[in-house]
Formats: sequence, C-alpha cells, structure tokens
Amino acid sequence: MAEDKQPKAKHYEQVGRAVESVFASGFANRRRVYGMNFWRGVCFGLGAALGGSIVVAALLYLLSQLTSIPFIGDIAESISNSIDSN
Repeated sequence: MAEDKQPKAKHYEQVGRAVESVFASGFANRRRVYGMNFWRGVCFGLGAALGGSIVVAALLYLLSQLTSIPFIGDIAESISNSIDSN
C-alpha cells in the first residue's frame, strides 16, 4: 500500500534501477532480452491479425445465414451486397 503513495516518476526510477542491476550483474543478457521481446511482439501482432480475421469471417458468415429474418435479413443483405461489390 505504501507503494501507491509514491509518485509515479519515483516508482519508475526504482524499476529502471532494478532492471539495470539485473543487466549489470550478468544475470540477463541485454541483447537476448531485446531479441526475445522483439519476437514476442511479432508473434503478438500476427496472432492479433489472424484472430481478428477469424472473428470477422465468422461474423460475416453468421450475417449471411440471417437473411431469412425480416429486419436483420435486410441489413445482412445490404452488408453482403456491399462486400460483394468491392
């Protein structure tokens, strides 16, 4: 709880010193940590893009199946027509 009362800048400074001490002690290799974080970011971006594509495809499929419902069918059909025209 005492940590919440410290200003954020002071807290970040303490965290920065702790990280630097880990690198200085030789416990972690800076180049390896940065490389792992880079590849983690690449994989996160690819996963987000793939997951988003799957969700959008599933929603479009569900909309295409709802054309027989009166009000929702009209909306789904207009969305389908706009996608087909592009």
